[in-house]
Amino acid sequence: MTLGTTGISTTLVANTIGVGSNDAGTLCTSDKINKWSKWKPIRYNTLTGITLPQLTSTLYGLTIPSYTSLSLIIVAINDGVTWEYAKPQGGDSLEYYRSGDFRNYEHTATKPFSDFICPTIGFNNSPSSTISATLIFTQDGGTYEIGLNDLIGIKDCYFAIYMIRTDGNTLSSRLLTAENTVGSGGADITISIHGMSLSDYYVYPFLCNIKNTDPSIIPSGFTLYGLDGLTRSILTIKDTPLDITIEAAWHNDTHDSNQIDYTVTIYNNSGSSIDLQTCFTTLRFVDNTFSDPIVQGETQTPRGVLTIPANGQYSFSDNDTAYFNDSPNGFTLWFSSTAPYSIVTSTMVAEVIIE
Repeated sequence: MTLGTTGISTTLVANTIGVGSNDAGTLCTSDKINKWSKWKPIRYNTLTGITLPQLTSTLYGLTIPSYTSLSLIIVAINDGVTWEYAKPQGGDSLEYYRSGDFRNYEHTATKPFSDFICPTIGFNNSPSSTISATLIFTQDGGTYEIGLNDLIGIKDCYFAIYMIRTDGNTLSSRLLTAENTVGSGGADITISIHGMSLSDYYVYPFLCNIKNTDPSIIPSGFTLYGLDGLTRSILTIKDTPLDITIEAAWHNDTHDSNQIDYTVTIYNNSGSSIDLQTCFTTLRFVDNTFSDPIVQGETQTPRGVLTIPANGQYSFSDNDTAYFNDSPNGFTLWFSSTAPYSIVTSTMVAEVIIE
């Protein structure tokens, strides 16, 4: 509900914000005031109704926290960033209670930024491997609501992210910004992840007063602004979009069947199907590596081309002949492919699983 420009009575205000009082001081300091409304009571030394230039000069009564180091803004985001609303404190402080400040008040106004979008998985297997981070925000809030373009100083900042490994290692850390300021609609950051270490990363969103699109440097001399209510996300960087599980066990617990049963399941976490080339399963003595020559008592089975559907899985089961006494230390079941990903993975053959 938007209030008009005239007839702003204390009763109207009380009913609008849901306060059981007609006292101007109570209304102007109520926690039920929507701080995202452009028009509302603010701290200003005037007895007459507040004007748009006065609202603009005070950032619409908002206090936007700023930081001069990455460590400080990381702590702030982890604790939860809030843009505080500085309500008037009364005549003794020359911050008068003016019920007229509720002219054009919008009780259903929304925050000028609603979300921060970043993928949870990225694959660094190609020189062109990138991910995108996006800030969903309102550029121009119009007459009644606050947009980022309405905030002096903030509108000239850039949407930015800082990536750092979750173990605290700064290897492959990135501080990157959008190409354009938020006042010019800059909402997206393209991040090259080729060559980044395989790990989990925290991705912190904020605003930065300087532009940086070079992943090889972290600039200095910046001022960073936290975004109310937005928190970090976690990105896992992998070298392949495939996850492979292998289950292998003797057919019975006495091993006299001379048979090892196994199931290979391949999960595709990407949005495109993948044709794995030159696939093999290889049953080997546990003391031999994958690259050692095949010897008598070991088995290698060609699997050809395996097509793994987008965001799906492919699974196959089989068995190989094996003699327990040939390898007293046990057997290993390997799965391999050559393209588009060179994959070599294995599991040790377990004793029979009795269900």
